[in-house]
Amino acid sequence: MKSDDEINVGIGFVTGRANVCDVINSYYKDILKQIEKTNYNMKVTFFILYDTTYQGTPKEEFYKINPDVFNKFNIVYISPEEREEEKKKLEEQNILSYDEAELFFGNGHAKGRNTVLYFALKNKMDYLLFWDDDEYPVACIKEENKIIWKKQDNVIKHIEEMKKNNADVTIGYHCRIYFTNSLFKCK
Repeated sequence: MKSDDEINVGIGFVTGRANVCDVINSYYKDILKQIEKTNYNMKVTFFILYDTTYQGTPKEEFYKINPDVFNKFNIVYISPEEREEEKKKLEEQNILSYDEAELFFGNGHAKGRNTVLYFALKNKMDYLLFWDDDEYPVACIKEENKIIWKKQDNVIKHIEEMKKNNADVTIGYHCRIYFTNSLFKCK
């Protein structure tokens, strides 16, 4: 039975590789199954911050998400142009200085995570998970000199760890890195 409390969960990707679409298209059903196992009324948003200069990937390659995914999840794309627009707007309104805007909207993986965090706040997420190559719902594990593929309930694991540790953001399947201090209470 689902609880009446709605939880808005963001899954953030900071990427220069168009395979992010393959990952989402391949594993969205697994995420739905994980949500069904919980007592939460969970809404999931994928935040896809992409960099076309990293591997010279055309912008269109980052938009190859299966239409079924759009029916089940919200997708927020964060393009290089959108980052620049947001940065300019916040500077013009004297909300951020140039240096602060560069910290949040500049180039690079860490700054990309800052940008995703900003957009998660803007979209009123309760929790934010960052996924990297080792965060997909299956993991390769070496067992008795062979590689096996093991399913992971990583969305559930993140939510459990965040609730247990009063955290708002996690990075890593085993939730060794998480941020607290009620980052998302400024809704």
